[in-house]
Amino acid sequence: MQVSAHGIIAGGARVLDIQAGSYPLRIEVSVPTGAPALLTAKVWPQRDLAGATQLSLTATHQDSQANVSQQINVPAGPRMISVFDVTLPQTGVWELRIQIHDTAHGIGVVTVPITIYPNSIPPLTIPMFVAVAILALVLFSTTIWPEARPWVRVAQAHSFTASLSITVVIGLLMAWPNLRVDIPTVDTTTRPYFVTQASQTRDAQRNVDQLQILVNDGSTGLPVDDIMVHHQALMHLVLIDPVSHTFLHIHPARVSAGRYIVDLPSIARGTYDVAIEIERANSGSQMTHQQVEIGDDTAQALPAPSPVPATVQAGDYTVTVQATTPARVGVPVELQVTATRAGQPVAALDYWLGMRGHMIVRNPNGAIFGHIHAVGTMNDLFEPVSAVGNKVAFVYAFPTAEPYAVWVQIMIDGTLLTLPVQITVLP
Repeated sequence: MQVSAHGIIAGGARVLDIQAGSYPLRIEVSVPTGAPALLTAKVWPQRDLAGATQLSLTATHQDSQANVSQQINVPAGPRMISVFDVTLPQTGVWELRIQIHDTAHGIGVVTVPITIYPNSIPPLTIPMFVAVAILALVLFSTTIWPEARPWVRVAQAHSFTASLSITVVIGLLMAWPNLRVDIPTVDTTTRPYFVTQASQTRDAQRNVDQLQILVNDGSTGLPVDDIMVHHQALMHLVLIDPVSHTFLHIHPARVSAGRYIVDLPSIARGTYDVAIEIERANSGSQMTHQQVEIGDDTAQALPAPSPVPATVQAGDYTVTVQATTPARVGVPVELQVTATRAGQPVAALDYWLGMRGHMIVRNPNGAIFGHIHAVGTMNDLFEPVSAVGNKVAFVYAFPTAEPYAVWVQIMIDGTLLTLPVQITVLP
């Protein structure tokens, strides 16, 4: 399968969050058109660096195997943005390999395929140019030859009318996307779904447990490599163990076509529900579910979620979650989340994955799983963005009458807070 820039538009930039080894990274890739051309990639570790770190970017062409690379040395300390500028000598499919290697946590790798398209002239450009040239010539001849013979006047008039009409029609065709015939349409109604296989592996070199996700096409069985950036990530992975109340929302790194890897923190051993959400090119968001036995025998279970209304302590922050009305089946209910610190409202909430908050809901048997975004508009800028205020709301209509586990995630001053609560839905 051919990849088409992973949703990164030629001439534009996209932001994605990825877990590379032990480091969550925010990456912005600006893809040029034509070649040779300058490609810019910004890499920003989402936590402070524990040791001296080397960041490297290597771009390799799929066919010719030509490659260009750049390295940046980053000192230990507060996180900072590193900017890579590499010149790609030819068009086609390139694979960007971004590697972070520090003295404390070892190596993390991310690969992102992009496509550099050649510069091309739109099909209607040439006839438009000819029509405008004829129009300009007619107007010029009328100006310099005011006493032209009658038959010349007639020819000028007809030429003016024809060239003006052609110019207007071509201009409308180029300006009105619905009338453009040079852009092929894609039938997405029969697009095959993907299948996934998750399994625990181990990085022996770094002595770290990992989760490997294999993504294959449901029709051909081939590795899927047309995954788009979806809410600032290539893949959203949610792990839930209802017994130990363990919850993870992470974003695995693509290491090769159809293969994703993510480090596992120390979590209690159990049978985890694995929800994998991706979006394929020319298709909508899709999700798979499976169960995997993973975890550490020495890790402890977490406390059960508190029933709503609940007050949850997360580090220095105190967060309350409450429903504005009783939750009933099929009726949208609003959950309000309010954050304070040392008894005072926090100044602002950060955008994370483009939204001011995320909420995961799950019923007891896992048959119902929902990923809900906070009320408000999306913001997918690379630099950190905050919205003034300490409150955020979620709206969801629960489909069954039973207790639901709910995990609310918000970010404050760069710190991600995960708040487990429980809401009982009435008939």
